[in-house]
Amino acid sequence: MSQPIVYETQRVRRDGEFDLEFSGILLASHMYEPEGSIRWTEVDLYATESKKFVAVVRFGSSKRASVQSFAKVCETPEEVVAWMKGDRDRIGIAAKRVLETANSRYPSLFPFRPFERV
Repeated sequence: MSQPIVYETQRVRRDGEFDLEFSGILLASHMYEPEGSIRWTEVDLYATESKKFVAVVRFGSSKRASVQSFAKVCETPEEVVAWMKGDRDRIGIAAKRVLETANSRYPSLFPFRPFERV
């Protein structure tokens, strides 16, 4: 059974750019901190009422209490994946979990298969 879709005003902080404000719903969020590491990554994915996606990636260090926040407005799930991969051409652990969870919870809003068919 799918969850009801309730759009709310969201505000996302971005370093080096203006913040984003939109009417949307949080599809999924995941934080990953490797055992024994002081660094962490958090990824959020929103669907907007205007049928776009907002992908957010935050990097932090528990030792320095610093956080870097980046966000991108995307038109399609494939664009979300491409932005999350960046120059590395691979998906990080937090991003992979967010993509899987978003598709599982809200397949009508995030119609993306988080696997490769071979």
